[in-house]
Amino acid sequence: MNRLLMKLAGDMRLRDPEPGTDGAPPASTPAPTPTGEEKPADPAPATPATDPAPAPTGDDAPADPLDGVTLGENKPAEPNAQPATPAPEINEEDYGKVAIDTDIASDVEVDQGAMKAVAPILKEAGVTPETAGKLVNALARYQVEQFKARNAERFADNKRMHDAAVQKYSKMDFAQINAGIDAAFKPGGVMNYVIRHSEIGNDPEFLALMLWYGQHKPTNTQPAGGGGGGGTTGQAAGFNGIAKAWD
Repeated sequence: MNRLLMKLAGDMRLRDPEPGTDGAPPASTPAPTPTGEEKPADPAPATPATDPAPAPTGDDAPADPLDGVTLGENKPAEPNAQPATPAPEINEEDYGKVAIDTDIASDVEVDQGAMKAVAPILKEAGVTPETAGKLVNALARYQVEQFKARNAERFADNKRMHDAAVQKYSKMDFAQINAGIDAAFKPGGVMNYVIRHSEIGNDPEFLALMLWYGQHKPTNTQPAGGGGGGGTTGQAAGFNGIAKAWD
């Protein structure tokens, strides 16, 4: 029995060990050759050096990032820049010194009550007295021009009536007209003066009425002092009277 066991053990020592049974790593199996699908792509061929592409021009050129930008708009203030001088304080009383220029009207004064009423608003709006003076004079010039235009039309209309009355009435007729005026309106009174220094004294309807009144009412057909010296009924005094008021 022992001999048999020893023989078996000796046989086992003399037999080559099978791969992997003696702890030695098995021989590596060579990797299979890759097929066409699994074959790695050839590396990209090296690109030969070329000249850089020319800069695009015309419509293909990229937009200039500074196009439309004004240089200096966002420039910070210089450290040595002087601060702005504050506006002088405005006193409401200074608006009362505004006057009309003499070339517009030499005898017209600014309404101080009106200037006092608007002074707080002008001050609140930052309107200086100098600017207020320009506004006042611009308005005054406009009003004077409008006044002159209306009076020129009025003057022409009065002259037309005056010339028509001179052609229609005789010297005796004018004596009776003046007598009628003095009989109806107190000589030297306000109405007598207004009639003889306005269009009323040349109005054809008024002249016809005063002629009738002078023929029927007064006993003295000689015109009174006001009538003789400043009669307006077709006489030059009336025409000159209203013209003088517009000088």
